[in-house]
Amino acid sequence: MAVGDEVVLGIPGRIVEAMQAQVEAHPGEEVCGLLGGKNGQVRAWLPVENELHQHEAYRMEPQAMVNALARLEAQGLDLLAIYHSHPCGPAVPSQRDIAEFAWPGVLTLIWAPVGSAWDLSAYHISGDECLAVTWLRVEPAPLPPDGG
Repeated sequence: MAVGDEVVLGIPGRIVEAMQAQVEAHPGEEVCGLLGGKNGQVRAWLPVENELHQHEAYRMEPQAMVNALARLEAQGLDLLAIYHSHPCGPAVPSQRDIAEFAWPGVLTLIWAPVGSAWDLSAYHISGDECLAVTWLRVEPAPLPPDGG
């Protein structure tokens, strides 16, 4: 992951689908969680309970967040992104999201409804500035014919 002209985060399709299932299962509240990996490639999805259970705000349950961060560390993974949903839209960080963001170098991902579907957007937040960035759905590379 690099911040500059372009920021790219690769997220495996199975993780995109798991996050979307979490969002769809809780349409009345913001859901949240962490994505871990290396070099801009996501390898771990860790949903964390929103202890506020509100549709306009989230706060990760503290012990669950600490446990998720410890799991990433134990796996040798970096925290790449924090995600949450905006059940009423839009798919951009709110003023509260920007003001409360305290994770330099970590991306913010936001799920929001677009018509009858959900859309995922990514942002780099630094101070009071917010830059939209690129994320890509990636699939595992196929094994070579000999299995590998």
